[in-house]
Formats: sequence, C-alpha cells, structure tokens
Amino acid sequence: MTFSPSRLAPFAVVLSLLACGQDSGPPMPTGLTVIPGDGSATLSWDENTAYNYTIFSAQATEITRSNYESFPNAKVTWPVTSPYVLTGLTNEKPYAFLINARDGSGPAGDSTASVTTTPHMRGSNWANGVTINAASDFRGITYGQGRYVAVGSNGALYSCTYNGLATASSTGCPNGAAWTAETLPTATSSSPASTNDLNSVAYNSYTGQFVAVGAAGTILRGIYSSTTKTITWTSAYYSSSSSTLPTLYSVAAVGTGFVAVGASGTVITGATTSSSSTYDTLSWTVQTSPTTKDLYSVAYLNSTYIVLGAGGTLLTAGSIGSWSTQTTGVTTDLYGIAYGTTGTAATATYLVVGSSGTLLRSTGLTSWTPVTGLKTGSADLRSIAFGSQFVIAGAGQNIMSCDAANSTNGTANCDPSAGANWTLAYSGGTATLNKVLYGGGTYVAVGSTGSNMIAIDK
Repeated sequence: MTFSPSRLAPFAVVLSLLACGQDSGPPMPTGLTVIPGDGSATLSWDENTAYNYTIFSAQATEITRSNYESFPNAKVTWPVTSPYVLTGLTNEKPYAFLINARDGSGPAGDSTASVTTTPHMRGSNWANGVTINAASDFRGITYGQGRYVAVGSNGALYSCTYNGLATASSTGCPNGAAWTAETLPTATSSSPASTNDLNSVAYNSYTGQFVAVGAAGTILRGIYSSTTKTITWTSAYYSSSSSTLPTLYSVAAVGTGFVAVGASGTVITGATTSSSSTYDTLSWTVQTSPTTKDLYSVAYLNSTYIVLGAGGTLLTAGSIGSWSTQTTGVTTDLYGIAYGTTGTAATATYLVVGSSGTLLRSTGLTSWTPVTGLKTGSADLRSIAFGSQFVIAGAGQNIMSCDAANSTNGTANCDPSAGANWTLAYSGGTATLNKVLYGGGTYVAVGSTGSNMIAIDK
C-alpha cells in the first residue's frame, strides 16, 4: 500500500508508530540495495519474517525519515517484503529510499541510511536468458511476489525470483540463476492431468493469487507463502454434470477475481467468495459469449474487458455479458493488446497484434487502423506490452520497440502509427516468442523450446 504525505492525515496514528521509537523497535534492517528499472526500482534487504517493513521514498538524492516528505513525490509504502518493486517513478530522475521495521503494531525501529538510484527506460537492448525447459514451449508469463512465473506445454510451470538486476552478464532467471520447476497438484479423476498444456498465467496483486489456465479446461491456483517464500498450487478444474470446458488460452486478473477465455468462444470468470484476507475460495462461472470463434487473449484496460480471437475478432464490454463486437477490418487471428501514452503529442493509444504481421491502432477501441511498413514483414506478432514504451514479440525471435533507439530523457517519443518508427531491438533467432511482459521493472519474453529473453540496460 502506497500513500503520499498529503493523503496521510487519517493514518497519523499509524505513521507515528512508523516514525518514532528509534531505540525501542526492531533493529535497523541490513543489506538494503536498490536497483533501477524502467519507471521503477527494486528494493532488496535481509528480511526477518517476524517483522513488518516500511519504505520511505522521494524524488531526491538523499532523504531521512524526518525530511523525506519535503521532497517531490514523497511516499510511504507498507507492508512490504523483499524484494519489492516500487513503480510509478519518472525515468532519468533520482530517487532516494530508506526502510525500517516494526513488530506487529509496535513502534518502528531505526531506519536505514537512504540509498539513491535513477530509473531509466528499457526495451532497446535484449539478452537471451538461461533456457527454462527445452522440452516445452512457453506461452505465458506473469510477475508477482518478487518472482516471475512461466507456463507452457506438457504442464510446464516454472518460477524464478528476481532482484531487479538486468545486464548482459547477469541474465537467465532472468538475472543469471536457473528457473525452478513448481510442484504441480496431483492429478485425480476430478482434476486435470499434470501434463496438460498450460497457455497463460496471471497474478492478482489485490488477493495475492496466481491462476494458470490451459488445455481441457485446466485451471490451477497458486497461493504464495511469505513465510516459506514458495507457491502452493491446487487444481480448480471446472466441470459439471453437463459440460466440461474446452481449452483456455488466456487469463487476466480483474478486481479480486479473474477472467479467462478459450476455444469456441468460451468466457469464464472466477470470483472470490471469501471476504477474508486469504481470499481462500474462487468460484468459477461460465458466461454467455457473443461468438463461437476461438478467443486467444483477454485484458482489462481502462475499466473495459477486451477480448481478441480468431479471424479478426475483437470484443469489448464494460461489464461481463454486455459485449460489443468491434470491426477491426482484418481477418487475421489477433493475439495481444496493450495500452499506453507515447509520442510527442502524448496520445493515449491501444495497439493490437496478430498473425501475418498484423498491427492495429486505436484511440477509442471502436475504430481501428492498420500500421504498415514494419521491418518484421509478415512474421506473426504474438504479444505486446507497455511500460515506458510499446514492445512487441513474435516469430523469428523478433522483438520490436517503438523508437527505443531514438528516445531521449527516458520518454518514448514514438508515434506508433508509423511503421518506420518501430525498431528491431532483436532479431535472427529461431524461437517464436509467445508472450512479452512488462513486470518487475523490465520486459521479459518467453517462447518455444524454453526460450526466454530480458530487456537489459544499455
């Protein structure tokens, strides 16, 4: 939870506990490091799980616990665990951070000295990571609880912790270590086989849950333990006496729940039925769909559900069930969508990617214009993400970024409607990159035969 000082009046009592008791609270945290990301910073420290930790930050070269709020963009963030990614920072501006600890509702202990870093744009330089598992094609990746989780064919489910480091000499998981196979739930007569293909995974930051979906209606739910630093996976396979779900291709977090889409126009929602902090129950419901075409991607952007699918299908809805079919002007399959503000005119733009080099642009979801002249030609574009700029991944291990080579002052000055403005940030490999993610302060892509790549510092 993050607050600016101007909004903290109702929390004065809590803040007094955070800010006082320099000798009576827990000892000063040790090992604080801060690594810059794209519009973010990753903080790591020697964590004691018996304590709660608080981050104080501001746009400055140095702060103390008593003066941080006198600087621009001052924030207090709690409770946090290590590593923690603080987002919403301005690239090329210095930020200072410090932390302290407290035991339950008791007073805070001494704070650390401040550590300073400067976030900067990523996306124009890429490196290959350590192969996840060459026997599987990876199709989805998400970030949550300080780790990436990737899923793929043959029940592949892997994770890795990430400390924010991203250099050419420190790539892999994606920062040099090996990916770790997660323990799949045991298959039973009422839950899916552990070898079912997994196509997508999402993390809900509000409830702290992961959900992965795949073939034959597979739904897996992961709960992270801050004590053991592990994820426990259970099967949430949907079936009834009258039907079994077809393959699910995509899942996204919405509010305290999830929405997934799949073959034959399938739309299914997972809602929490517990008001407790554990959100220990997810109830899945098949929703009415306006199409029978295969649906490959779902996103929730600007309070709108957006679904993409076969033959140029694009559906939008303000609420599940109130679907509008948008005219895209193409018959190619559509695989991914992203939204961001970029260009010298600071235009808010939706971009959609698809097969045969399809790239569509819209400012309002109802009118779509093709972007032509891309350097990737007719190669499939499988996924798109936005952090500080748009990044596209696809066949031929192609990665494109919008004017990354010419961006200045940490801001993407690209007009994405012109194909000539798109730069090939990486090309020439044999893998198909199926999913690119902005998470953990950088971009990460996964693909066929266990391939994965990370955007690194210049």
